Amino acid sequence: MPNSSDLKQTIEQRLSQALTALQAALQEGEQGFRQALKEAETRAEKAGTEARQTTDHALARVAQYVETVLSEAEATFKKLYEEGARYVEKAYGEAEKNFSAARNAAEKEFQKLMGEARQVYEATVAELEAARKQEQSDQAGTGSSAGKGAGSDPHKS
Repeated sequence: MPNSSDLKQTIEQRLSQALTALQAALQEGEQGFRQALKEAETRAEKAGTEARQTTDHALARVAQYVETVLSEAEATFKKLYEEGARYVEKAYGEAEKNFSAARNAAEKEFQKLMGEARQVYEATVAELEAARKQEQSDQAGTGSSAGKGAGSDPHKS
């Protein structure tokens, strides 16, 4: 899947190509227009009516050519824009899906860790309870004689 930098670069390249083609077409149109004007001026010296017709025809050709180039550039831009929009929409959908999957996995891992933590907690509480009962049992078995404190071994003399 291309990243947004690649997409941006592709769009910029295609727009640059379209603009270059448009500039070339405009220059070519301008050159054609100038040529047509020169021909018209020459003919105008011979016949004014023929010169006007030639000029009008040349202008119409240039206008038509420029209109065609602009239309193609607009279509290219629209196509690139739509491709970019589709790509962004697809990438957003995939990112959203990946985020959802990651969130679900993290939630499962969290639940697993919480379960393990609860087990450790319950085992620790059980051990502490057992130790407390053992201590009470030891104290009950040895009595509360002086000199025997908590933690002393009742089997030693």
